[in-house]
Amino acid sequence: MTSLLLSLTCALLGVLAAACLLPAQAHALRRRVLLVGLLILMALPLLRWFASIAGLAIDLQWNAGQVPAGGEEGPAVGGMRVIAGCWLLGTAAMLLRLFVRWRSMLALAGDSEDASESLPQSMHRIFAGMGQPQVRVSPHVVTACVALWKWKPVVLLPGQAAGWRTSTLRAVLRHELEHARRGDLWWRLAGEVALALWWWHPLAHVVLRRWSEACEQLCDDAVLKSGVRPESYARSLLTLAGGGVAPTPAPAMSFLGRSPSRLRRRVASILSHHGTGHASPSWVACVAIGVLALVLGFAATVHLQREDAAHREQLQTEAQLRLDANPFPADP
Repeated sequence: MTSLLLSLTCALLGVLAAACLLPAQAHALRRRVLLVGLLILMALPLLRWFASIAGLAIDLQWNAGQVPAGGEEGPAVGGMRVIAGCWLLGTAAMLLRLFVRWRSMLALAGDSEDASESLPQSMHRIFAGMGQPQVRVSPHVVTACVALWKWKPVVLLPGQAAGWRTSTLRAVLRHELEHARRGDLWWRLAGEVALALWWWHPLAHVVLRRWSEACEQLCDDAVLKSGVRPESYARSLLTLAGGGVAPTPAPAMSFLGRSPSRLRRRVASILSHHGTGHASPSWVACVAIGVLALVLGFAATVHLQREDAAHREQLQTEAQLRLDANPFPADP
């Protein structure tokens, strides 16, 4: 079990360090690197479990403790069962919370209506020029987002979108359609499931949050590459964020990942980094992550060596006991 946690922590630290060292403009590459972190969160427990079943890796030691001769469980077994129980209870609670948020998102899209029936005819040519997915209007959202309707991605617009300028509407639609094209909604669902498994690990939360930020910045890149000026785009985002007055279902929007703090980081990224091409300045964080990864890697190596030594010693002890055993126990 300890080796699994050390391996996961070292892998996530390496992913975060690689993401920090990338240039500020490498949003697409940063998204892929952080996506590797999400895949590690999902795949590593399964790989270690299958490897343990096949006898190709060290036992995860869920039942590492020994039961005393008196028939009572040792403290190692009792403590491990308590930890495993708390872990499973937390995972069940996180999965239940995710299910509620997912159902709220589906209901949010179900209450929407086709944009061709809600918005002026002058805006229909914009929707036609954007192509798929479908654009719908919901009275329960305060900002545009991508959701699922009949298990297909759709762009949800707030009711006040009828008052937006044409340039603003084009920029918003291009941003959200980029989310839909890249399948960010499904990847976020996979990341939330992985986070439910590792709900207690702080690096799992950091990886998912950084991946979401990279997705937003990558979609902002698509808008800016279409010819929109950074100052104009940032001003539009702030105007739209400050103009929402309709209530929004909290579970649905928490799954869709909208928050004021992320908006501030997006605006700062648009105004400060687009067009500069400089490297990310967070060298202190990179060095700290690198040193921590080396320390944990060394600790993992020492731990595995000790496990191997203990396993070999146990095998030698068992072999010696078999050799010393009397093959004829009835004969003194």
